[in-house]
Amino acid sequence: MVTTLLLDRDGVLIRRLGHAYTLADIVPLPGVVEGLKQLGHMKIFVVSNQSGVGRGKTTIEEVQSCNNRLMEVLQSQGITITDIVFCPHHPDENCDCRKPKIGMWKELERRHGLTSDECVMVGDHDVDVLFGQAVGCKTILVGDEETSVEPTWKIASLSELPALLASAV
Repeated sequence: MVTTLLLDRDGVLIRRLGHAYTLADIVPLPGVVEGLKQLGHMKIFVVSNQSGVGRGKTTIEEVQSCNNRLMEVLQSQGITITDIVFCPHHPDENCDCRKPKIGMWKELERRHGLTSDECVMVGDHDVDVLFGQAVGCKTILVGDEETSVEPTWKIASLSELPALLASAV
């Protein structure tokens, strides 16, 4: 039974802003609040590549401030994010935490005792689907992005997530 959401941040929860953004830019995409409010019984985690740090375009502190702001904005709507993990590395660094590698999963698994059979990964790019597949969980692709990998399901926005999960269980 799926009890846990693993969500990508940019393009899923908030719009893609590039590597430079302000706290005022942290606004949920349409459908995010509507969809996640209906899933209040689920644990929600954010798993995000933030290569702007490794590229020198932003800092870890700025990413953490934006993540904290996202948590505040969603909490004000009654939505709790349990934890946020992110990879700050440049893609060329070949680290173990950048999706689709599963270093961030291992961190969440260690911190929270997660198991892959209770999770679904929700993202908007191939790396999100590949990450979920590597973890061993179901995957959901959000939006109309063309991908070279096949997710378990596709939805247009997070507003469709509760119905999908209800029908898939």
